[in-house]
Amino acid sequence: MEEKMTLRSKSGKDITFEKKYSKVNPDISIQVSVPGIEKFGIQTSISEEQGFQGVSSNSQVYINGKLQRVFIPFEKIEIEKIQDYFQRLETERKDRRSHWMELNLGICFNSDYSCHWWRGDDRTPFETILVEGKNKLSCCHKEESIEESIREAYNAHFAEMRKVEEKKAERKEKEEKALKEAKETGKSVLIRKYSVGCNDPNEECDFDIVYIYANPDGKIEKKQHHTW
Repeated sequence: MEEKMTLRSKSGKDITFEKKYSKVNPDISIQVSVPGIEKFGIQTSISEEQGFQGVSSNSQVYINGKLQRVFIPFEKIEIEKIQDYFQRLETERKDRRSHWMELNLGICFNSDYSCHWWRGDDRTPFETILVEGKNKLSCCHKEESIEESIREAYNAHFAEMRKVEEKKAERKEKEEKALKEAKETGKSVLIRKYSVGCNDPNEECDFDIVYIYANPDGKIEKKQHHTW
């Protein structure tokens, strides 16, 4: 997906859309450049005002010394391009979220409360993470211990991810077995149960029990019961 896209607005101005990647979380936002106005963020969906379609700022913008919301209308052919741009953006967002990694490289000895973090895509080569991590830790960690600290954080992350995937696989296998049994017997089969906080403020109970069943019709059903 292209980093920038320039389209002409209904009023004839060239509007440039640009992606902005957060450095502390997996979010990707969109900023636009409008002649005569500083860059500002927009909602990543099509807006409509007075019968016109366009894009809206996601907060108020200073224009001529005043705070105001901005709406930029576009012709239909440009709206279709923007919608396609937003759809591809959402696909990229989902991919970025699924591969987001945060590595705690160690405490900062120059601070009483902060740590050094590496944040980014878990498909990033370890050699790249190592170089960037060394730059972060060089302020307060001994050089001979830096690589070991980074490698430990890296390996611990993927060890935890393997555990998560194993649990997902186990849960899926258990559900498939329960669904098969329910279909064969014609009766619902309990897959698992767990407790959660009560979801009804009008009930005099502190927590509920949630039951997950496999039904003969091939569906997974959740039932939540109060405890008194």
